Amino acid sequence: MFCYSGNAFGFVGISIGPGDEVITPSQTWVSTINMICLLGAEPIMVDVDRDTLMVSAETIKKSITPKPEQ
Repeated sequence: MFCYSGNAFGFVGISIGPGDEVITPSQTWVSTINMICLLGAEPIMVDVDRDTLMVSAETIKKSITPKPEQ
């Protein structure tokens, strides 16, 4: 495994993989998106607040989709 970022071990540790969707800020390092894609998951990029440059809980809630039972 290549470690492009500290997120790599976190994603593997929580079993992120094919079929998963990972919510991430649209303003982030490419290494975050790379690791999500390398694990076979789909990055879901959400906008950041223009004043705080952070993602709000409301924005995250709107981006959550139900995951089918496996």
